Amino acid sequence: MKVWIIFVLLALNVSQISAQKITSKVVLAKNIELVAVIEKFDSTKHHYDTCMVGLGWKENGWKTICLIDGQIWFGMDQGLDLPKNKLLKLTIVINGTSIPLETNGMYNVNYGSLTIREKQFKLSKTNVGFMLYGFFSDGAGTYTAHWQIIKNKANRNVISNDESNFSWQLEN
Repeated sequence: MKVWIIFVLLALNVSQISAQKITSKVVLAKNIELVAVIEKFDSTKHHYDTCMVGLGWKENGWKTICLIDGQIWFGMDQGLDLPKNKLLKLTIVINGTSIPLETNGMYNVNYGSLTIREKQFKLSKTNVGFMLYGFFSDGAGTYTAHWQIIKNKANRNVISNDESNFSWQLEN
């Protein structure tokens, strides 16, 4: 009986570790912060679809995971490796007002970390609000997301791994 109780306790402990969610914050400017909730990826809770890619994909191509839960995803170079983590929630807080940012399809937020870092983001003032730029990577599968923020509303207008969308990193 004692062995059974120990087994149940260990199983509960392991399930809590695998479902780990971490909340982290960065300050972007005076009275503006970004709050992220990142979760370790649990492969048992998701459905994957694969595609063949590469030149002459019928003869010389390779399989890659192209969809997770029916959605295009970002955070890894092409292949069959599963993501390590998922960005569940990203919120910008401006003068105490929380504005949710779209995070669909955003995986592998940081290499080896379940937290965000200030250097991943750039906040720019616009005529009517802000632009928030983010850089995400597992070490190889780099992508960027851009959100337009106006009057406590946000729209993600870019999510891409195309190098042409990373020019914001070169600007002061």
